[in-house]
Amino acid sequence: MVGSVGAIQGILVAAFLILGGLGKLFELDPEKRRRSLLGSITGGWSLARPASLLLAGAECWLGMAVVFGRWVPLPEVASALFLATAGATLALGVRAMPGADCGCLGAVGSARIGWRTVTRAGVLAGLATSCAFAGRPPLSGLDNVAAVTAALGEAALLVWLSPEFRSRAFVRRLPTLLALPCWLRRAPAATLVARVRASDLWSEADVQAPEPTDLWRDGCWGFLCFPARYQSANATAVFAVRLGLKPAPTAVAFVDERTASVLGHLSLPSRHGSTGAFGLAVSS
Repeated sequence: MVGSVGAIQGILVAAFLILGGLGKLFELDPEKRRRSLLGSITGGWSLARPASLLLAGAECWLGMAVVFGRWVPLPEVASALFLATAGATLALGVRAMPGADCGCLGAVGSARIGWRTVTRAGVLAGLATSCAFAGRPPLSGLDNVAAVTAALGEAALLVWLSPEFRSRAFVRRLPTLLALPCWLRRAPAATLVARVRASDLWSEADVQAPEPTDLWRDGCWGFLCFPARYQSANATAVFAVRLGLKPAPTAVAFVDERTASVLGHLSLPSRHGSTGAFGLAVSS
């Protein structure tokens, strides 16, 4: 049982390493990077960005090597040293730079460095050391009920030690984190049509028919065509719908079918780049 407990702890180590790596990769807020402990150490955005990407790559690689049991126990030993170094850096940061953002999990959520983040790094370093001494791939411990139960308790402790999971940013992003990527989500035609009709763009566009003449999707976007009028001329209104958790139209372009030229467009404030999406629509 002891060997199984030690082995399965590698799953927890890998999970936090991969989560931290992916969070850093997807953290695009320069102000948040500047406020982080890493930003304070490197002197701001110019060095924080490449340093963060380097750390993200190391965390993802170590996490994948640990969870798949490659080259045991080398990744486990490297992870223990990496996490111990992180813990020591955080401990120094608590004294030297109080109030700095941890930046440990990147885009997952925000958290100031403190005793919880220091303790979490220490616990993870200890789990990685235990996994290294077990000398077995982490997945080999899943057949032991007692080991799985112990791992669930350790996972609960790590979550409690992670203030990022209680931050407003994490709570806002949780539905998105648990959902399928937009390009894999189903987009029923009836839902898209209903969303378009209920939008402000529908009331602003001079649409001449309630049903679309054409409908298709391209990645994370859906496109619906309706006959319309634009500046007293016949046109086709092409609505661009972002396929998020709640699909919503973000822009409509008016196209002259004879010349395949865009006569004009209306748009709502959006951070998803709907104007660029019309390049896909027109070319299609």
